[in-house]
Amino acid sequence: MIAALITIPTIIDGLTQLRGFRDSNNTLRFSTGLIAGLGLGIIVKAIKWFLIA
Repeated sequence: MIAALITIPTIIDGLTQLRGFRDSNNTLRFSTGLIAGLGLGIIVKAIKWFLIA
């Protein structure tokens, strides 16, 4: 559950750029991408654990 929640900043960043509300920068993209990557890694590991165990 927490892993899915920490991907939300990346989704918000992408959607606000897509709609033209603001421009992002590399630092923001890197930080939100790093956090989302951690969350997605946890999700993939959990799915793998449920499928194998």
